[in-house]
Amino acid sequence: MSMHLQDWFFLNIWALWITGVVLALMIELLQRDRRALACAAGCAFGAVAAAVAPGTWWLAPVVAVVAVWTFWMVLRPRTS
Repeated sequence: MSMHLQDWFFLNIWALWITGVVLALMIELLQRDRRALACAAGCAFGAVAAAVAPGTWWLAPVVAVVAVWTFWMVLRPRTS
């Protein structure tokens, strides 16, 4: 029995997060304002969480949102 790409992505959720990393980095190359870089970092942390704990579907989005918020606070431009 052959496996469709959708089935493979369902079994390997971390690959969707890696796809988000690649897309966010491509957007960062176009915009250069560091917001997409924070999103890429959040997706990377989500991919790690999805790979480490594949049974808990809610953990990866929570980790990604916390990571994006943290990176936004760290990478935001300082105004004087």
